[in-house]
Amino acid sequence: MSKYKNSPEAIDSALLLWSGIKPTNTSVKEIYDVLVFPSNSLDQSPGSSIIFNVPSQTTGMMIDCEIVTNFRVLKADNSNLDANINVATVNSIGSAMFQQVEVQVDNRVSFLQQMNHSYDLCTFFETILNNDKNRQDILFAKEMFVTDRGTKAQSDEPYYHKHAERDVINTGGQERCRRIANFESVTVITKLNVPILKQHKALVPGTKLTVTLVKAKNEYCLMAAANASCKLHINEIYLKCTYIKPEDALLQLINSKIQKSPVIYEVDRQSIIARMLSQGSRQYTISNMFDHGILPKFMLLTVTTPEAMNGAYNKNPYTFLGINKVQLYINNKPYFANPLSNDEAELLDNLYKTTHREHIGSMLITRDNLDLYQFMTFVLTDDKTYGPHMSLKKICDTRLELDFGANITENLILLAYCLYDQQISIDKDGEITIIE
Repeated sequence: MSKYKNSPEAIDSALLLWSGIKPTNTSVKEIYDVLVFPSNSLDQSPGSSIIFNVPSQTTGMMIDCEIVTNFRVLKADNSNLDANINVATVNSIGSAMFQQVEVQVDNRVSFLQQMNHSYDLCTFFETILNNDKNRQDILFAKEMFVTDRGTKAQSDEPYYHKHAERDVINTGGQERCRRIANFESVTVITKLNVPILKQHKALVPGTKLTVTLVKAKNEYCLMAAANASCKLHINEIYLKCTYIKPEDALLQLINSKIQKSPVIYEVDRQSIIARMLSQGSRQYTISNMFDHGILPKFMLLTVTTPEAMNGAYNKNPYTFLGINKVQLYINNKPYFANPLSNDEAELLDNLYKTTHREHIGSMLITRDNLDLYQFMTFVLTDDKTYGPHMSLKKICDTRLELDFGANITENLILLAYCLYDQQISIDKDGEITIIE
């Protein structure tokens, strides 16, 4: 870095908290990790809380936080599973094992979605939309993330061991089954999915966090026969927090600058909206589904069942049902020229365009698994982009029209995964302000 003495490129991007910071020839003294263990005793009961108090660092600025969990799958009586039993974890188990996650910053501002499983569903949708196929190995190694296969019914069925009369269809579930086989302990590493840590700037020195993880039901975390008696047992869990320590001159500049001007963090706020669809109809209309009429900049629509959301061993919460046709009206203007159908060509074309992947990379959603991930996606900004720029907040009347092609025969839940622009400011006193 020393050869770029007068270049702002010499400053690590995480330390550029304001525009106009003067360049320096070196900026980083050290990058280090702090391991934070639970402050309470570990309770294996579903609904129990695991609490972490992340201490402030005088000179360190947090740039990342990961949840590291070592676990085993056991019978309910704590004995080992039988050999070749059809039991697997659900996808992305590192986040799926928690039904709620709350992060408090300096005990002042809380990041929490009230609905159970909003956190893990947001993490799942973000992962499957924003990773290329060439990252499959690292996703499985760290997070046990691998897409399921087959029909929805086949993804719900816990059948992972081949027999002479039958092949295994859901190879994704089979991989997760093999990972926990032979009574092995498994370690998964997943990023803490909270807006303030999902942007490029480091947190200001002195920031402390309180992280609360609420354990999910075993029936939600594991795939097994409907009458199974098994559980996920956490052996050890901790947070791995990564900090960047600026050189003294830059740290002094940061501490001086924050006395005059707060640091502004531009983030994506994730949200899950759920609406019940009662059985017996083919078409449904949902008016003004967004809180206070505020349009998200991006939305994904899909459908699940109450059983999958509530947790059942034989209901996969991360595979979904399709909608035959969808149209969204914004102030009575249709979003699509014609309603979007679940035709393979239309779905993949819309998915690649709305995620800006028409000419780059290959998604984890492919023709092989599209039946399970028939996501209908919308970019709701005026310029149909949702990149690094902020979008103007729009308050609109909306009407969503769904057509299932035939009367649905069971109650369903419509899920909308939404992204909103949000700004968060931290001032000299550590006061945090959320700007919607």
